[in-house]
Amino acid sequence: MNPKNSTSDGISHRHWDKIEKLAGEIVAASVKEDFTMMEIQTEYLFDALDELEAIYGKVPSLLATKGDFMPEGQDPVPFWTEAYALAVERDDPKNQLLTASSLADYYFQKKRFDLSLKWIDAGEHLLALVPDEFEAEAFKVLRDQIEHG
Repeated sequence: MNPKNSTSDGISHRHWDKIEKLAGEIVAASVKEDFTMMEIQTEYLFDALDELEAIYGKVPSLLATKGDFMPEGQDPVPFWTEAYALAVERDDPKNQLLTASSLADYYFQKKRFDLSLKWIDAGEHLLALVPDEFEAEAFKVLRDQIEHG
C-alpha cells in the first residue's frame, strides 16, 4: 500500500476524508433521528462515491461503503459481495475483513444465522492476516449471540 493512500485499495487521503466526513454526518443525523438530513447526506455520499468511482474505478472500499449506507429497503448484499470478490482478486485482506464484518452483521440482523456464521468464519480467518481488535470483538459478540442466544 502506498503511504500516500488512505485505503488499502489506493484511495487518497484527500478523497477518503470527504467520504468519512459524509459518513459521520449520516451517523450524526441518525443519532438525532433527523431522517430528512440522513436522506440528504446519503445522497451526497452516494454522489461522492460515484465521483470517486469515476477516478478509481470499482474498488472494494467504494462498493462496501455503498453497501454500508444503502437506503432502507434496498439490498446492500450485491455491493458487499462484489467488494469482497474484488478484495480477494486484489489480495486485499483489510477490505475482505471489513466486508465480511458487514455481511456477518447484516445476516445476523436478518436472522440468517447460517450465513452470518459463514461470514464470521471468513472474518475470523482474516484476522490472522489483518489484526483488528474492534472486528475481532464484533465477530465474537455475533458468534456468542448465535450460539448461546
